[in-house]
Amino acid sequence: MKYLIFLLCLTLVGCGTSANHTKRNKKEPEYKVKIQYVLDARRNIRTIISRPPRNQTELAGVAGMNSNALIFNAQDFAQRLQNIPLEGCPDDFKTAFAKYVAAWVARAADNPNLMLLTDAGIYRPGDNPDNAASQTESTWQGVQAVCTRYGAVAE
Repeated sequence: MKYLIFLLCLTLVGCGTSANHTKRNKKEPEYKVKIQYVLDARRNIRTIISRPPRNQTELAGVAGMNSNALIFNAQDFAQRLQNIPLEGCPDDFKTAFAKYVAAWVARAADNPNLMLLTDAGIYRPGDNPDNAASQTESTWQGVQAVCTRYGAVAE
């Protein structure tokens, strides 16, 4: 009889754990989809507002820039980032992305003029690409870390 009660308890405990595990797993793919939507929106914004430099003068003062560099307006980028909806995303992603957006808002307020987008990072004319990572780059790394937990790909 004790053996039967023990098996019954194990079954009930096991079912509870399995139900919670299934519930969590059902939510994670949904989070991945929502996060990927935000990341794709960010990538699309960068694509839409970027343009090649018109001349070498726009690249002047930035060491190591090449002809693959693109130019965009930091203020426009920051405003568009603020308009990306985060509904349905997990709280840790919302927090990390909000810090990233806040860093861009601060950077745009500091210098709303053109920025250079390169494979090595994003710089203002006159910045040295060898300097330590800017606030926008470090907050983006925080976003990437959260994305990895949910299986989303942050480029």
